[in-house]
Amino acid sequence: MPNKIIGLICAWGAEDWIEPSIEQALNMCNEVIVSIGPFTEEVKKNEDATMERALKYKDRITFVDSYFGGTHAASKGVTLTNMLKASKLYEVGNWVWQLEVDEFFVDSDIREITNAIRGDYDRILWDEMVCFINMQHYLKNERGRLRKIVTGDEHFVHVNRWTGELKDTYRVTGVGCFHTSLLSDQNKKKRLLETEHWGTPNKSLPLVKWIDRIYHRFDLADEQKWIDRNELIFGHKSPFPFDAYFANEDGGLYKYAGPEYPAVLVEREYHKIKDFRELYK
Repeated sequence: MPNKIIGLICAWGAEDWIEPSIEQALNMCNEVIVSIGPFTEEVKKNEDATMERALKYKDRITFVDSYFGGTHAASKGVTLTNMLKASKLYEVGNWVWQLEVDEFFVDSDIREITNAIRGDYDRILWDEMVCFINMQHYLKNERGRLRKIVTGDEHFVHVNRWTGELKDTYRVTGVGCFHTSLLSDQNKKKRLLETEHWGTPNKSLPLVKWIDRIYHRFDLADEQKWIDRNELIFGHKSPFPFDAYFANEDGGLYKYAGPEYPAVLVEREYHKIKDFRELYK
């Protein structure tokens, strides 16, 4: 019997992204489980139409309540594990795909991934284009949150950490994931970062400062000026304040010229938006 994929989506304050995220998951996964809710008091202020828009798919997905632990670290792992408990497909040999609401794939990569899970692997890894201002400029990263259920007792602890032992990894060779976190409303992102989303104040608080002093002001037509300013403020030659996302060898942004983009975003013409910051002024 073919391996099946359980897709997990946690979301809050993501009204522009929840529908394409769910539609993509329904295309890629055999079961889609969604949890919409805040993990901290401050992030409650990010409430918008995310739940209302997700409810359009209620007959095709399973909803699980978010666990409110007061911090991101105390809440997300519990929520993800509760989502697994609600799955009808959680069994050895199947896969768990932790799909964030801001990660999107082109059709050719989806086909490669769904073929790869038939092999003798326990994790799928892909390159990540961390989109910067629009979908043509990006920083690099990698991510591998598609994991095989090997023993039947795997679950999540501390945010995204998976308890299963991962030995055999397949790396996707195609375009890679479009990570749209920086294209979302960065004022909402600041509330998230102010509640230790990155785990420690050493990373979270500089990011709040970076959003105000670099990202909101960054001019793609004068990229070097802002790379230099970022280095002056944060001591890091890059458009980003530290090595979580990676610049090119000159400290600048990578460029993507297409032609392939995630179908669910093309349908909404997100790939044509020149500056996502303009949407949230």
